[in-house]
Amino acid sequence: MEEPPPAGADDLQTERWLHVELHAERLDWLPPVLASLDLPFIIERPDDLRGLVTALADRLAASARRSPPPHDRSP
Repeated sequence: MEEPPPAGADDLQTERWLHVELHAERLDWLPPVLASLDLPFIIERPDDLRGLVTALADRLAASARRSPPPHDRSP
């Protein structure tokens, strides 16, 4: 993990990004970990990881839009 130096040391509004490189045999565990960071991130490669993250985001968004079933209030 390396942290690039800030563009303007005196500029407190400058976002700080870390560059992280991972080597993994399987990618299926990574999308939920990235989502749990609750921070913006950029996937440089591999494209397969981008697809897995997109698929997880789609499933989460679909679940968030679902309404609960109506409650049966009969005696």
